[in-house]
Amino acid sequence: MNSKYAGCWTALVTPFNGRMRVNWGQLERNVGFQIEEGVSGVLPMGSTGESATVAHREHSKITSLVAGCAKGKVKVLAGTGSNSTEEAVYETKKAIDAGVDACLLVDCYYNKPSSMELRREYYGVILKKFPKMDFIAYAIPGRSVTVILPEDMALE
Repeated sequence: MNSKYAGCWTALVTPFNGRMRVNWGQLERNVGFQIEEGVSGVLPMGSTGESATVAHREHSKITSLVAGCAKGKVKVLAGTGSNSTEEAVYETKKAIDAGVDACLLVDCYYNKPSSMELRREYYGVILKKFPKMDFIAYAIPGRSVTVILPEDMALE
């Protein structure tokens, strides 16, 4: 196992206020609490973080806020995956610009691509565009129906 990603990592929820807007102060406090409690890293904008329901500008801002709060204290694994390769590229660039340590790419949900289509038209595009970034593939078979196979992920 790569020790860079060992330890306890918290998948952060996105707190909302009574008007169903992101509660930025509570999000910052939550990150601070995770750091105080000794986690190794935090994950903003995974499926736990309501990534599919927040606006794009909120998605990027959440990742940026978390990266800023965590800088030098814990690592950040930002959820940047999407069912759209273009959106995943956009969020990955924003996350890299914010200073995250790695990006989590969920298999394209609801599109039902084959494993090879995931490799060529999603993962391959994103990994080629950002060769210095660490990525972790995240499969949710109930959403994507197919999952990228290890032998397809290993292709050059």
